[in-house]
Amino acid sequence: MTKPSETQPRTAEPDLPDLHAFMQRRQGEYVFRNMPLFLAANLAAVCLAGLFNGWTGSMAMAGAWAMPGILITILIWVIWSGMRPRHNKAAALSEHLASGTTVSAALIGLHWGASGPLLIETTVPATVLFAVLVTAAAGITGAITLAPCKNTMTALLIPSAIGLAVPFLRQPEMIPTAIIIVIIFGLIALFASFQRRSMRRTLKHDYQNRRLIDDLHQARTQFQDAIESLPLGIIFFDEEDRLILTNQRLKEFFPAIADRLEPGARFSDLLTHHVETGAYIIDSDLTAEEAIQRRLERHASCTGTFEIQTEGSRILRGSDTRASNGRTMTVFTDITELRIRETELRHSRDRLFLVLDATEDGYWEIDLRREKTFWSRRFRAILGIENLTLPPSTANLLTLVHPGDRHSVETAMNQRDFTEGCNFDLEYRVLRPDGNTIWIHDRGKAEVDNEGNVIRIVGAAADITDRVTKIRERNAALDALERQNIELEQFVTIASHDLQEPLRMMTGYLDLLRRRSKGVLDDEAVEYLDYSLQSGKRMQQLIRDLLDYSRIGTRGRPMESISLSEALEEARLNLSLIIQETQAEFDLPSYLPEVTADHSQIVQLFQNLISNAMKYQHEGQTPKIRIAVIDRVNEWVIRIVDNGIGIAPADQSRIFGIFQRLHGRSAYPGTGMGLAICRKIVERHDGRIWVESEINEGTAFCFTLPVMVDDLPDDDNTV
Repeated sequence: MTKPSETQPRTAEPDLPDLHAFMQRRQGEYVFRNMPLFLAANLAAVCLAGLFNGWTGSMAMAGAWAMPGILITILIWVIWSGMRPRHNKAAALSEHLASGTTVSAALIGLHWGASGPLLIETTVPATVLFAVLVTAAAGITGAITLAPCKNTMTALLIPSAIGLAVPFLRQPEMIPTAIIIVIIFGLIALFASFQRRSMRRTLKHDYQNRRLIDDLHQARTQFQDAIESLPLGIIFFDEEDRLILTNQRLKEFFPAIADRLEPGARFSDLLTHHVETGAYIIDSDLTAEEAIQRRLERHASCTGTFEIQTEGSRILRGSDTRASNGRTMTVFTDITELRIRETELRHSRDRLFLVLDATEDGYWEIDLRREKTFWSRRFRAILGIENLTLPPSTANLLTLVHPGDRHSVETAMNQRDFTEGCNFDLEYRVLRPDGNTIWIHDRGKAEVDNEGNVIRIVGAAADITDRVTKIRERNAALDALERQNIELEQFVTIASHDLQEPLRMMTGYLDLLRRRSKGVLDDEAVEYLDYSLQSGKRMQQLIRDLLDYSRIGTRGRPMESISLSEALEEARLNLSLIIQETQAEFDLPSYLPEVTADHSQIVQLFQNLISNAMKYQHEGQTPKIRIAVIDRVNEWVIRIVDNGIGIAPADQSRIFGIFQRLHGRSAYPGTGMGLAICRKIVERHDGRIWVESEINEGTAFCFTLPVMVDDLPDDDNTV
């Protein structure tokens, strides 16, 4: 990085004080610098005055005058010589100037003024000439040395002028000489005042220049810090294309020429060196000279942006900008990662299109910001326009939509105007150019910005013609099946009625014949009548069971909240005669929940299962039936356990089928429909039914019913 100290010399005073302190310090430095001249001149004047007066008068008097002046001069010399190293700072220097210079000048002025009447012999012309010359020399020297200090000049000149002019006033003829001396001292004072004002103007200009230089240096430093904080490579050239300033980031971009990026380097030399070292990768179609010339032309014109590749496959985007003063700024941005992401995105997009083309779905996209629409090849193939020149757009799509579906499609597409976006799932017909009509399943999803505005809609469409055709065929078949079921139910109802009526007459007449034929017919004939009567009754029960089985799903009552306790008691009441005959013992739960069910079918369910428990017993054994309820997460489990003969494991999987009997009618009567009816009732109530049993260990029939929201017991879940 080019440091400020390398391109711009720093000021002698990094912390520039205010104007008053600055002038004080500079005035102090001036007096310190010229004080030896003033003291030397004063010492010389004192010695010359003493010698001259010794020649013209008394040597003793001249020595008495000269010796204090010499001692005063030497004393001031010693004091000022020791003051500089101790008070080199501006504040101490200014403070001691205010007192030191004034006291020194006052001592010298008083020495001259007080001693003048004793030494100057006014009757001697040479003395007059000497006085004037010495006065002029001393005054001018003092004016040059002490001009910045107004009070100091006053302390020096006034005592000297009065002391030197008074002796000439003793005689009237010497008054003009006194006036001349006063005039000389006045001119010296004016000269000193002019010197002081000129110096103050000079110091003000110097202060302003230094302040300007300091501001410029600060601005340059801030500017340098600013460009160093940027992630951009920046370089400045003057009007002659010589390097002025750059930052560390640019040196990192171009390490091959980093050591040459110094102020004064020419742009053409840097470019040539960059190309010659091979760090500036040029187009394979261009020679090195052509590449250099093209870059120089672009740099001279400062038009547009350009891209270059450097060592390490770094890709930079640059732009040249020229100011009105002819200086040029070039900015480089590292776009390597951007190019990598663009390449990856392009590859991902290509892979996506390959996948989409390989699938049955057609992809489409609507970019609302750029007002562009994209259709994949598969989508065009679905529409039947892959070989036609039809630009992708919503309007062109609507021209292909079936008129009966066009309004719904247009409405769904226009939902992109809503702030919440456009997410739709639509099936519609398309009239392909080849004359075929197809069904399309179109799914669209909108992308919104931070302000909720839709910026893009993407979707996928699939040809569902075959599926719609199959659904229609299936629906037609279902409709036909439903009609057949209705007809079959009607047939069953009519058939059961028509079959039960002659069966009732037949069994009635057989029973009447059996009662009236006692003592008339032999035992064998009576036995035949009993067989016929039992067969008729079994036929009647079978018809009733078949009718009940067929009506479970179609003739059931609406579901409602019922009490299982009430349903169980009703079932036991219906079986009261059998319970009395078998003397069955029951172990009932203290709590049975309420469920949503068909009351009559639940009564039938309990009735069939309890009847089985009482029927399938060992001869002479008292039935013991235990009913329990278990509360699970979403369902009730009802268990009906008996102490009967049990069911072999091999037979448990088929006992819920129609007409499934495990024993002969002579041992255990029945139609084989009871458990099938139970299974169908439980399935209608979205439950399950199963059996747990072992031979001679009893049987447990279990079924489930869904739990209602308020179906929770107050006591234990298991009863």
